[in-house]
Amino acid sequence: MGRVLEVEGLRKYFYQGSGRKRTVVHAVQDVSFCLNRGGALALVGESGSGKTTLARCLVKLYEPDRGSIRWDGVDVVPMGQKDFRPFRKRIQYVFQDPYSSLDPRMRVCSILEEPLVLHSTCSREERLELVERSLTAVGMDPTALGSFPGGFSGGQRQRISLARALVQEPECLILDEPVSALDVSIQAQFLNLLMQLREQKGYTCIFISHDLAVVKRVCEQVLVFYLGRIVEKGPVDRVFKDPRHPYTGLLLDSIPGSGRESREDSGQIPSNIEPPPGCSFHPRCPLDKVDRCFTDFPPFSQRDGHFWACYLSK
Repeated sequence: MGRVLEVEGLRKYFYQGSGRKRTVVHAVQDVSFCLNRGGALALVGESGSGKTTLARCLVKLYEPDRGSIRWDGVDVVPMGQKDFRPFRKRIQYVFQDPYSSLDPRMRVCSILEEPLVLHSTCSREERLELVERSLTAVGMDPTALGSFPGGFSGGQRQRISLARALVQEPECLILDEPVSALDVSIQAQFLNLLMQLREQKGYTCIFISHDLAVVKRVCEQVLVFYLGRIVEKGPVDRVFKDPRHPYTGLLLDSIPGSGRESREDSGQIPSNIEPPPGCSFHPRCPLDKVDRCFTDFPPFSQRDGHFWACYLSK
């Protein structure tokens, strides 16, 4: 299949305040991974772990401070927004909140047509055909095109958001917590739709979620984030069956009905303004720590494509 995305040494910091009161938020730190064409990759971790910041860097909604992002071998980090436009058509982002991501003053037809007006040279008739096709693909009737978003449920709005992403016939979809605002029954319908579309069209997907049960259902690979760093990565089945990093174990313990023995969680996630030195997880780690845990971030150990950053797990 070949690699569609290669990220190396990516770093993104945010700065708050000025002068002596200036603080640095370490949002993403030295992140590296790759994704094969047609694959489905999950980014998991608690709120504030860097998942969404990374995803927004991938589509240049945020400009990285360091590192490379290669789409089909082309590093897009040095590109301006004008040069990145051809990639934006191929890589579409579905936002978390179906209520705020759709303009309530625009009819559905205009919402779906807008990306084509901005990024396509096709005629009005061709645009309307693509709009209707994309709405039908997400299981909605074309009669919805004349309505405003306020007349639809959360699940329907998220389908409209997905249709807006599909209208440009992209190669990759980045879905940021797409079902977190939906009822459980509606979540299942949306996930079934997503898996059906992947099977039909072969989309490459990056799926951001804090719900590991959802990730296990829709993704093949997973990156586990903690305080802006990847602490474990590999095939979903292998990582979830045999987690090597203690943080991954704590996340898996939280899945209802997981049957796993509960581990003690000794605190909340620290601030990413002043992250702990060494292994950033050491203040919460339930294992018997060694001196290196407090001074140096662990290098990755690996076995059969399964990687983890922990001195205490072999």
